[in-house]
Amino acid sequence: MHHHRSAIRAQTDVPVSVFADGHVFECRAIDLSTQGAVVERADGLLAHEARPFYWLSFAVGQRGVRVLARPAWKSGKRQAFRFILITAPD
Repeated sequence: MHHHRSAIRAQTDVPVSVFADGHVFECRAIDLSTQGAVVERADGLLAHEARPFYWLSFAVGQRGVRVLARPAWKSGKRQAFRFILITAPD
């Protein structure tokens, strides 16, 4: 099977906080592009899969990067998110 992606992606190991239902889950971004990310989810986040949107905060730079994202797909503990909004200074 051949996959065609619309953005260049990079394999990463970046800490990312995922905000869901008033909780913060510390996860890892393992694949990142300008349009989205694949996240290795923390166990507790698996109980919050029904949300249509999530805030993600990536630990990069001095202030980090905060994005609003929607789930694209999931496979086991991995979940892909498509970015909808990135905070202006980022």
